[in-house]
Amino acid sequence: MELNYSKRLMMNPAIKGLSNFRTNNMHEVPELIRQCVANCDECAEECNNCAENCKERPGMESCERLCNDCADACDQCADACESKSSNRMQLIQACIMACETCAEECEKHDNVSCKSCAETCRSCAEECRRVAA
Repeated sequence: MELNYSKRLMMNPAIKGLSNFRTNNMHEVPELIRQCVANCDECAEECNNCAENCKERPGMESCERLCNDCADACDQCADACESKSSNRMQLIQACIMACETCAEECEKHDNVSCKSCAETCRSCAEECRRVAA
């Protein structure tokens, strides 16, 4: 089971590298980072749901694979944003690419889970771009 943002922050010792972070004072995490992690968490969950809905449906293999890839990229990006990882920017860029690719694939399909996934992926990619800027 995936941990939500707050629980992951509390468990991640690397978060102490963010400016002035104290585990008992969540509001001190930079808002931009907090929003990016929250969007990545939401996107990973949405992608996992979409992949599950696409599973074993004819013609949806690519969608399922790209959703799983995007969920993994979002999880890695969220982890990198919570730390002072030396490869944080590369993981953010990988997340942007994965989200855009997943959104493009999901937009091809006329079902609720794919449409919702595409919208969430676009939002996550945009938030990651703000952090990367």
